[in-house]
Amino acid sequence: MFFDIFRSSQSQSTQLSREQLQEQVLYLLLQMAWLDGKTDEREIELLTKILVHVYHFDSATVRSKIDSFDPVKQKPAAGEALRELPMRERIQLLRDLWAVALVDDKAGEKEQALFYRAARLLDVKDNEFLERCIKVKP
Repeated sequence: MFFDIFRSSQSQSTQLSREQLQEQVLYLLLQMAWLDGKTDEREIELLTKILVHVYHFDSATVRSKIDSFDPVKQKPAAGEALRELPMRERIQLLRDLWAVALVDDKAGEKEQALFYRAARLLDVKDNEFLERCIKVKP
């Protein structure tokens, strides 16, 4: 699924720029990748694929954004604006977030907690879909 909202320069639903929306998505995905304290090549490869193909990041800057991310110095994005995305796009973001969690073959309690926090942030109610996501094994 390709997000139409990230193709235009301005989101009609949130009135945020494409870049602002991308930064919020980037923060969530990188936060999941860094949950274990580091990122490995498999996580970087998956993040790059997701960010370029789904969220239309410029491929030339993806690696630098990943490399420069510091979870300690990074301030949380104001993700509430993501609630205004269409539901299918919020669900896709959760799927991508969980895919990043599973890339290490060891999604645990921390990953589940972040996944559920993201679901609440995105205003996706706890339901069967969320439960099926966390039961998926790589």
